[in-house]
Amino acid sequence: MARKLIFAHAGEQYETPIAKLDRARVYGRVVKKAVDRDGQPCYFGALSADGAHIFGQGAFELGHVDTVGQWVERAELNAVDADGKPLEKLESSFKRTIELEETVSIDTYLDHTTRLVYQLDAPEALLQYDEDSGWEPCLPERFVDLLFSVFVRLRDDKGVNPEDLRLTQLRDLVDLDNLESSRRTIHYRTSEILRRRVWTKVTKGKTSVRKLITWRTNKHEDDHDFPPFVFCYTDYSPNRAQPLKRTVRGALNEAQADLFFESFQAKEIKKGWQ
Repeated sequence: MARKLIFAHAGEQYETPIAKLDRARVYGRVVKKAVDRDGQPCYFGALSADGAHIFGQGAFELGHVDTVGQWVERAELNAVDADGKPLEKLESSFKRTIELEETVSIDTYLDHTTRLVYQLDAPEALLQYDEDSGWEPCLPERFVDLLFSVFVRLRDDKGVNPEDLRLTQLRDLVDLDNLESSRRTIHYRTSEILRRRVWTKVTKGKTSVRKLITWRTNKHEDDHDFPPFVFCYTDYSPNRAQPLKRTVRGALNEAQADLFFESFQAKEIKKGWQ
C-alpha cells in the first residue's frame, strides 16, 4: 500500500497517497539505439585505464570508498555542510503533518531545478460536517489551471482588470459569482442492495468468510463517476498474510452484475463452504 502524506490548510487536513509521475507521459521521450554494422544492438562497456581490457555492462557496481580505498557502506555515511559540520536530520514528511502556510514568488519557483515530479492522488470528494445534517460529501470547486504558457506578444492597450482580461469567458466553466462561498455539497441518492450471500469455513480453528454482493448505485445519473450497478467479492482468511481481499466490478446493467455474481460463486465457492 502506498504511503500517504497529510497536509493541513485553513484548519482542515487532507490525506493523500503520492505516486511518481513519469515525465515521459507528459513531455514524451526519444530513445536512441546504437547498432553495429550488422544491425545488432550495442551495449555500454568500460575500458580499463591501460586500455588493455574491456568490461561488459554490469561488470561494475558504484559505491563509496575512503581515502585509503576501503569500501564504505551507505549506512556509515553522514551528511555535512561546506564546513564539514554535521547537518541536522529532519523528520520524514510521512511522519508529520505538512502545514501549507507559506507561498513563494514566481522567480523563486523558477529558480528550482525540477528532477522528480510526484502526483498527489487527492480524493474527488471531501466530507464536511454540519451540526444539523452531520457529515456530507462536498464537491471540489472547478477552476482553470495554466498548463503550458506561450508568450505571443505584449498588449499595451490592455490593463490588469476583469474587463480587459475577459475573465467572464470562464463563466461557463467556473462559478465566478460565488468564489468566496463555502464548498457546495451534493446529496447522493441511497444505494439499493440487490443480492447478498455469505459463506463461512473453519480451518485450523479459525473462521474464513467469503461474501458476494451486488447493488444498484442510483447515482450514475447525478455523477458519471458512479456505475449504474456494482458487484463486490470479499474474501477474508485469518490464516493468510493479507487477510482481507476484495474484488470490485462496475456493471452497466443488472444482468451484467448477475453474471459477475454467478461467475465468482462458481469459481470461489467450492466444497466445504457453508
